[in-house]
Amino acid sequence: TISRVRKPSADALEAFTRAWSEQRRVKFWYAPVNSSAARVVEFATYFIEMAVEGALCAVGYDYAHKRVGAFWLQQVKRVQFLPVTYEIPARFDRRRYFSGVPGVLVCEPDAPPIEVVVGFTAAAAPALRERLYTLPANCRLTVLDDGRSLLTLLVSDWRLLLPWLRSWGA
Repeated sequence: TISRVRKPSADALEAFTRAWSEQRRVKFWYAPVNSSAARVVEFATYFIEMAVEGALCAVGYDYAHKRVGAFWLQQVKRVQFLPVTYEIPARFDRRRYFSGVPGVLVCEPDAPPIEVVVGFTAAAAPALRERLYTLPANCRLTVLDDGRSLLTLLVSDWRLLLPWLRSWGA
């Protein structure tokens, strides 16, 4: 069966969720953000996550590249269910795909990390500590003498932080 994606997040989410629950492989046509050409991907969904701004990301096994990968469901143009089933490996650790910043995913966990330093005013410090109630391994919070804070993060793609940063306001 082929499911055309009219509303990308809703239709793709429905198709990927169904395939995930039935543990069936899918074939989908994926057009990355800055490309008009779609590529075909055969995929086994391991989990689906929502990022801060509501973007949906499917993480699973990409058979063409023979590795676990992540794809934004908004970029999926078409989905086809395949008659082949799969099992999620017991050793699969979904925590590798989270940056430690709530709602920020790491779509390429094996990519070399990029250090990002974000400054916060003294007035924002309590809210920052509340949002980052437990500091993940890839983050460092430094409180300066004047009360301002610097948050240092190691991420695979700084652009994935933009929605989280925008959530702080202008």
